[in-house]
Amino acid sequence: MDGRRKKGCNLVLMYDLDAHQKLVCRKVRRSVLALRGSFALISYFDSLFRIHLYHKLKKSQEEVRRKWTYENGEVTW
Repeated sequence: MDGRRKKGCNLVLMYDLDAHQKLVCRKVRRSVLALRGSFALISYFDSLFRIHLYHKLKKSQEEVRRKWTYENGEVTW
């Protein structure tokens, strides 16, 4: 055992709106996420929750960014 983490366990899914106001999702490292200041959803959330988030994002990206908080591995509204 070399002490490295399992592959992917330091990755989170980041949801954002692209230039065409379409929902995009990409895996990013937690350290990158912290630098960007974006919100994230841990990958175990199910598709219904992702659809719910998509509708929230369609309203206003900045409004949603202010409402999401990410603490201790949990995302709260």
